[in-house]
Amino acid sequence: MKIQTRAQLNVYTACVHADKDHPATRQQLIAVSGLSDRVVRKEIEYLRKQGIRICSTNNTAGYWLAKTEAEYKDFRRSYASRLYEGLRTLSSMDRATEGQIEL
Repeated sequence: MKIQTRAQLNVYTACVHADKDHPATRQQLIAVSGLSDRVVRKEIEYLRKQGIRICSTNNTAGYWLAKTEAEYKDFRRSYASRLYEGLRTLSSMDRATEGQIEL
């Protein structure tokens, strides 16, 4: 695991102390890290790329560190579904032709 900054450590620590029933909200992560909402989301993505299992829900409930393999797998299914939908959207857009919509 490669945590490089105090802000990343604060985000990680908040997620460690959170759980699925009481997730750390983005507002809480903003407060503990001193970062903007966009940067907090980027830091979460960075930590995930480091292999840290930070889970979230499809709604904006918040974030937590997976406590069990089953909890991680539930998150993984949801996350993979969102990625798949994004890829389907890109595929549809790729097949479209320039100037297809006339106003």
